[in-house]
Amino acid sequence: MSTSVAPRPEESMTAWRWPLDLARYNRRPALTRREVAALARRARYPQRLGHWTPLFHDELGRLTRPVTDALDCLQIRHRLRGEVQRLVTHELHRWQSTYWAWSEDTWHTIIGTSRLHFEALADGPQCRAAIVAVALLLQRPIAVPRLGRFDRVALAYRLFGRTRVDAALDRILRALVDWGYAPTSPRYTSLRMTLCEVFLTIQSPCLEQISIEVLLGLRTATSSHKRLRGDLLRLSRALVGLGLITSPLNPWATKRPGTSPSPTVQSVRTSPLTLTPRSCRSGARSSSGGAPRRPCRLRREPPITRNS
Repeated sequence: MSTSVAPRPEESMTAWRWPLDLARYNRRPALTRREVAALARRARYPQRLGHWTPLFHDELGRLTRPVTDALDCLQIRHRLRGEVQRLVTHELHRWQSTYWAWSEDTWHTIIGTSRLHFEALADGPQCRAAIVAVALLLQRPIAVPRLGRFDRVALAYRLFGRTRVDAALDRILRALVDWGYAPTSPRYTSLRMTLCEVFLTIQSPCLEQISIEVLLGLRTATSSHKRLRGDLLRLSRALVGLGLITSPLNPWATKRPGTSPSPTVQSVRTSPLTLTPRSCRSGARSSSGGAPRRPCRLRREPPITRNS
């Protein structure tokens, strides 16, 4: 998916709400006997899995309707739409349960850790970005940090609208100026990606719904990504400037709250040194009043070796 996604005509800056009303769908986790039979019949013709006929809609309407509504909302059509439908049908038959029942691990088993991994697992379909967007729109348990290399910005534009995402980013950039950052920071692109990662995690484009716990969780999940960690720190400072959280992230902390805190002061090097008495300091005179003794030095003990 490219980041050049055009904003939707009906998009406005009014109060945002989730595009689909999930309460109107039948989300019973188990398949009925009729649904199992329909999937088994369709599985006999793998080349027809992506072609959802009126009969197929009649037999599995409670499972096809949410997917088609999500595809319509995301404006996914033609070949890509057929590939998504094919994958959903295949996985429904494979797992013998509805996608409402699939756990986070099941979803990540399906979508893989990268585009190439997904295409190898799915045996050809190039629809990873589309199936992830559909799953997130249906509020399925997708852990964004587990997606690997993925265009977060394009996905956030698809789900929340480009206007809202860019407006939130402008608020963040203006708040960062008060912290002393340059108005035109070269890290604009990475900060936008980080903000989209946060939005996808909380499933909302509203800065007011970002909590310090969300930022802490993302920083822990992405501990090996230095640039993302730096952008999360800047984002937390901007949120403090906007009055949305009370304190920014600790730039030195590396663990979640509740775990043993990392030391704030660098520990002293504990090498095996032998200290001399206080009387041996430089300039100290002997008890007989003679010349001052030579300054004492720390003596390094020989390393302890285990007898063979």
